[in-house]
Amino acid sequence: MPSKAASSLAHAQMFSHFCLFQAVVFFLAFLLPACFEPDCANAASPLTVVNDTHADILNIRVQPESGKGYFWRLDLAPGARDVVDNPGGRATLRIDTGLQLWTFAPVSLDGIGELIFCGEHPACVAFAGDNAKEHIGGSIRDLVPQTGHKPVCALEEFRPRMTMREVCERIEPGAPVDDCGAVLAGLGFAGMTWAGRLAPVQTGPVTGESLLEHLELRQPLTAGSAERLLQALMAKGYVPWQAEMPGMELNFADMPPDAPGRMELLRQAVEKFIKSEKTGLIKANPLDVEPEASIILAPASMLASLANADAPEKDVQIYTVILKPASGTLLLDVAAYQGENTQS
Repeated sequence: MPSKAASSLAHAQMFSHFCLFQAVVFFLAFLLPACFEPDCANAASPLTVVNDTHADILNIRVQPESGKGYFWRLDLAPGARDVVDNPGGRATLRIDTGLQLWTFAPVSLDGIGELIFCGEHPACVAFAGDNAKEHIGGSIRDLVPQTGHKPVCALEEFRPRMTMREVCERIEPGAPVDDCGAVLAGLGFAGMTWAGRLAPVQTGPVTGESLLEHLELRQPLTAGSAERLLQALMAKGYVPWQAEMPGMELNFADMPPDAPGRMELLRQAVEKFIKSEKTGLIKANPLDVEPEASIILAPASMLASLANADAPEKDVQIYTVILKPASGTLLLDVAAYQGENTQS
């Protein structure tokens, strides 16, 4: 059993260590700045974002009346919801649906528990919180050039190492960007007008020139628009490589490009999918995923080699057509891959 002196010494040492610990914590607290970022758990409260519209909600830009703006990245299909951190305060909200930008004048986020985008009319948001449920209307900016308006630029191909200047010289310096820094601009492609999303990447401090890393094109989905796009891509010498739809997977790599019924099979599958009634989501179920159909197209002359190789031998451009009936969106993803024989 320890002596009284030894016990007193032990308590003194424990007290000394505790005081030192308090001093270190106080010193660190003095040096570290207070957290004002929206993702700070201590400064924010949970906010549920509900998409009750018929559009996708890709992201929300939050611009406080004072301070730096930030994004909530969501990718909410119609009927879905997600939870974000709400730091409160007054802020302007800009909602990116892929086809439109909705902007809401500065609103107070203090005490708001739910942010509900309602489907009664376009650009409508309801705030559910401590007080009541308040509906607010916003302004709409179409990203797809409307009838009578020409797109900013027309693009016919996307090559590896292609600069943003080569893609389009007329993009305004103040053009809107999304949460990943992609420039939003109206583009023409395959004789159709699109809402373009051009993601740049810097080549380095030497040249300072931006290359186009990724390209997405969107427009409203109809049976006619999907058929017209597929026809335009096939006119460029492209053929289906793979197709995936709910309950169906098609692989065309082993079929001759001119196989009888090849394209008719694809057309029927696309038409059936677009007309299908099984495209809705169970509301307020965050685990549901919007039913989609995707079709990958590759050059007919390279299809066999692409299907049996880890990387292309020469530069190639691959198209992925995505049909999203729930939000009425036709999405064309354009990717350019550098061939092994063309790398410097």
